[in-house]
Amino acid sequence: MGSRIDGSAIDKVLEEAVGTGAVPHVAAIAADRDGVLYEGGAGVRIMGESDDPVTTATQFRIMSMTKTVCAAAALQQVERGETAKIRKTVARVRLGQELLCSSVPISDLEIDL
Repeated sequence: MGSRIDGSAIDKVLEEAVGTGAVPHVAAIAADRDGVLYEGGAGVRIMGESDDPVTTATQFRIMSMTKTVCAAAALQQVERGETAKIRKTVARVRLGQELLCSSVPISDLEIDL
């Protein structure tokens, strides 16, 4: 397992997100190749029905995750220097209002992190 970090600032962000109503509940995990660095949650599992707190073991319905999974896979390929695979794979990318219908080099994509 990787070394742990002081997650008190992350806890505060999660708690504020629930407290302000931005999200009903949230769980977060940060990890690197050596293991989990942080894990935490905020809010209750079922609003109005349970006082059970959300943890990283709480199961959530996952909807519309395709973009997230593809983005993570693309970034992993960039980390490994395998951008040629991405150039071959990206066929349609919307840049602003313009829809590009040919392969786009990863260096031409704007990624906001």
